[in-house]
Amino acid sequence: MSEEDFLFAKEDTDINTGAWKVLVVDDEKDVHDLTSLVLSDFKYLGKSLRFLNALSGEEGRKIIEENSDIAMILLDVVMETDDAGLKLVDFIRKEKGLHAVRIILRTGQPGSAPERSVIDNYDIDGYKAKTELTSQKLYTTVRSALKNFNDIRIAEESQRNLKIAEETSELRESLTSMIIHDLKNPLSTIRSVLELWKSNSLFSIDPDLFFQLKLISQASETISEMVLEQLSLSQLEAGRYEPKNELVDLNQLARFIYLSNSQDFDDSLKFEFYASPTVFPQLYQDKELIRRTVTNLFSNAIRHTPKGFVKISFEYDEGTETLTISVSDSGIGIKEEDIPHLFDKFYQAVSHHKKSSNFGIGLSFCDFAVKAMGGTISVKSVIGQGTDFIISIPAKKGEKTCEPYELPSLEPVKKEALQQEPQDRKGPGQEESGSPEDLGIKVLLVDDSSTIRKIMTAFLKKFGIFQVDEARDGKLGVDKISENPYDLVFFDISMPIMGGLEAAKIVKSKFPDLRIVMLTAEFQKREEAKIIGVTSFLTKPFTFDSIQECLKNLGII
Repeated sequence: MSEEDFLFAKEDTDINTGAWKVLVVDDEKDVHDLTSLVLSDFKYLGKSLRFLNALSGEEGRKIIEENSDIAMILLDVVMETDDAGLKLVDFIRKEKGLHAVRIILRTGQPGSAPERSVIDNYDIDGYKAKTELTSQKLYTTVRSALKNFNDIRIAEESQRNLKIAEETSELRESLTSMIIHDLKNPLSTIRSVLELWKSNSLFSIDPDLFFQLKLISQASETISEMVLEQLSLSQLEAGRYEPKNELVDLNQLARFIYLSNSQDFDDSLKFEFYASPTVFPQLYQDKELIRRTVTNLFSNAIRHTPKGFVKISFEYDEGTETLTISVSDSGIGIKEEDIPHLFDKFYQAVSHHKKSSNFGIGLSFCDFAVKAMGGTISVKSVIGQGTDFIISIPAKKGEKTCEPYELPSLEPVKKEALQQEPQDRKGPGQEESGSPEDLGIKVLLVDDSSTIRKIMTAFLKKFGIFQVDEARDGKLGVDKISENPYDLVFFDISMPIMGGLEAAKIVKSKFPDLRIVMLTAEFQKREEAKIIGVTSFLTKPFTFDSIQECLKNLGII
């Protein structure tokens, strides 16, 4: 084989797959042959060696130009010139910027050793005389160099990944902020116009329009809250939220949270509040972060507690200046394997029917918020017995005490709501509905959203022939159907406690002729529903026309 054939022979890609590239640059062909022979069975981390060979510094340049992933170079110092090897090192480190590749200098002329400054400045792994590189020493030298190369590549990859993650995070935060700020303006407009409409005397004489207006207003407030929460979460994730230091009246906070969720309480679910001691101090912390965190945990507890209690308790240790907040329930509990992932965004836990928090960010927000306040959050749960979320945060005591707390009676809240939301409503051109006992078709509406239930009930009442009952989860729905005769049932597909599919399967086994409509847009869920005998579907958000068409297909109207 000629020197040209030796230098530029085609590589056997099958044999060399997954191998470390080692460049041997030496003007003595025997050195190449001996190196290949000695290291023929060499392996490191399961990978063998793939030799690239050059007989001069210039030929080494060409190979380096075409191979940026060389792991190490065994480089002769004196070749076509006395400093050919050192010039190649300068080319590798400075011109090509290849800092990971390991370089071992070899020479047959011991007196030509480079200055120490050259070795240090060019990051050279070693300088060896060819005569001292015995088989064992060559093996040890190559293995050490490859280990260093591998460590450097791992570190470089980590740095690249970190940079990409930082850039992605900054981009995500920027896009999130842009979207949220763009949403805030139209939301503000909607809420402002709603307030103007509510003050219009038209709604004092048209209770039906006032009722619908109130639903729109509540929905816009919910969206606004979600927008602000997502913005806060984005800032918390990026470490750019600076917690406030303001006085917090925890009794007022508990009352506000309770009243905001009072529509979800009934005779089967009670709210309990405890503060210790009775006279509780006002504390310095971030009021908004505490409010949103406790509200998220509280509403989450309600959704997964069919009966029993949901409780908020506060305790303050003046010695350690630590506030402990517990949100407890007697609900369905959380599986042990789900607990470590509860605070991951979009992790679906507690029930396979519904995420454990709105849009999968509620509990994640709680985790970030508590950490931002310098505290910790933990969870204890037993399946079938309930769940406790415990928050501990530092908080300095204020000079004043909290206002006395009295748990508002649920009955006055309901009466006040009834004054604003008349029970009997009619649409334009519709006759007044008769009393419930005069209505011929009994309907059960099962959905975990009280707003959806209100809207659906309002639509159904426009037909003037339905008597509508409600249930907020599949388990309660099944219980009602077992106790009362119904002509038609609407099941939401995704609910806590028991989802629509599971509930419909139970109902169909007992009452095969009962007409059931599933509220879902998921094709896969529709196919599952058809297997258990449900063939009628209604897609959210529904309209009067879509409901009317559904009822016609069922032969009800």
